[in-house]
Amino acid sequence: MAKNLSSHINLENARDKEQREIMEKLKKDKICPFCEEGLRRCSINPPVLTRPYWILTTNHWPYDFTQHHFIAVHRKHIENVREISPKAWNELLSIFRYIEKHFRLKGGAIGIRFGDVTKTGATIGHLHAHLIVADTDTSKSGYKRVRFPMGPKPAL
Repeated sequence: MAKNLSSHINLENARDKEQREIMEKLKKDKICPFCEEGLRRCSINPPVLTRPYWILTTNHWPYDFTQHHFIAVHRKHIENVREISPKAWNELLSIFRYIEKHFRLKGGAIGIRFGDVTKTGATIGHLHAHLIVADTDTSKSGYKRVRFPMGPKPAL
């Protein structure tokens, strides 16, 4: 059963109406969206890979102007980098290598936020890693470079 981690959902960082609605429901139900029960209840995107330490999925709410946006979610609820075991680090590296090879990626970026979601820019405090590949078609209307948000959101 998922831990009671509703305080580890920061709705201020939600970027999409549907995302906010789903996160509000999980927060009300005191379910961590990235613990396995939360992932099952959301059932938005099926896993791309499931490994002993990580579940890899595609981001249902990818950043604008991305070609690929993967999320590797640590299967055990952890919140800080210091909690990742050496075996889990090795497995995460092998997952990133798999993605790079399988999708024939020419370039991308990896981002991991950790700790207090009011300080990190994350919507969910359960440690997860993003692998993002920007869309290279800069002629698209409104095209902007992909930005990985970090830090607290400024007050309006």
